[in-house]
Amino acid sequence: MIRRLLLAAALFLTPPALAAPQTQTVTAANTQVGFSIRYLLLAKATGRFTDIAGSFSFDPDTDELGGIDVTIATGSVDTGSAGRDRDLQGEDFFATAQYPAMHFIGHHAVRTGPHSGRVSGELTLRGVTKPVDLDVTLANHRATATTSIKRSDFGMRPGLASLFIADRVDIRIEISDLPGAVSP
Repeated sequence: MIRRLLLAAALFLTPPALAAPQTQTVTAANTQVGFSIRYLLLAKATGRFTDIAGSFSFDPDTDELGGIDVTIATGSVDTGSAGRDRDLQGEDFFATAQYPAMHFIGHHAVRTGPHSGRVSGELTLRGVTKPVDLDVTLANHRATATTSIKRSDFGMRPGLASLFIADRVDIRIEISDLPGAVSP
């Protein structure tokens, strides 16, 4: 009788097996990287990148992210305006001939709420590496990450145009199809 009671207690108290973190592939099929920047004080220009590759690990049991490594082809910038895209690919902005890609590596992730966190890492753009923090929320099998950077931190100083174009660039990243991610 005592043996059965101990066996039942052991089975009851044994934590359920947790799934191992899963490696997720980042591509343009499941990820959108968009940006916006103010110009002429009131207007806002938006755009996106269409060539994205990388990976990260995601634990659906704990909603924890890790191992983040993403590369974005700067020449894939798309603002819906061919002229603006050419300007952004030029020497004053992305300088895509010399710097064909930007690269983000996430070093540390910390939970900030039940379904949110902050990923700290480094962004390399135009040969300059700077620390960047991404604020991340998880909902409906997707992750949304936002941050802001200063384009001047990465050597983007387009002469007189700087008088009309804001220095701050807002970035929004949407990753879909996360297995087991939290639903509201």
